[in-house]
Amino acid sequence: MKKFIFTLTICLSLAAATTLNAQLHVQGDINVNAGIGLLSFYNFAGTLDLPPIGGSVEYGVTDEISVGAYLAFSRSTWSYAYLGGEARWAYTYLIVGPRASYHFNLPELEELDLYAGAFLGATISSSTWKGTGSQPDVDTYGGLTYALFGGARYFFSENLGAFGEVGYGLSLLTVGICLHL
Repeated sequence: MKKFIFTLTICLSLAAATTLNAQLHVQGDINVNAGIGLLSFYNFAGTLDLPPIGGSVEYGVTDEISVGAYLAFSRSTWSYAYLGGEARWAYTYLIVGPRASYHFNLPELEELDLYAGAFLGATISSSTWKGTGSQPDVDTYGGLTYALFGGARYFFSENLGAFGEVGYGLSLLTVGICLHL
């Protein structure tokens, strides 16, 4: 039994040593994410007609740093009845802008890409109203938005994986697929 444990220890040590130079995220890599948001920031009341859908593209500037762009869209409605009428509001939300990530490149987790980063962009929102009575003012508004995020990608094959991110965008949690080019 001692020989088996000794042999197993040597084999595992050799396997770990050969993966120390393997990095999941390297300079020149391109990752494309497409996902759906599970916990929307912008649907506090009403019905979520289109859950937050979004995507990002990142380019590996170094073995640890990537830069890219993020785009997400969502739509919700809110209906209510009041004395003498009814009304329906529809809201659309769009977020777009650049992002940057730091990849941890943990050699013992070769299939898992753990990263954290920052996003700076624009939020563009609009509302429409349908109902009885006089129409209230309908606005389009927007502004600068920023956030921090963390995420993980798990690759099933060399080019295809799943990802999850928490912390920014149209939702608190986003899950989806990742294409590694």
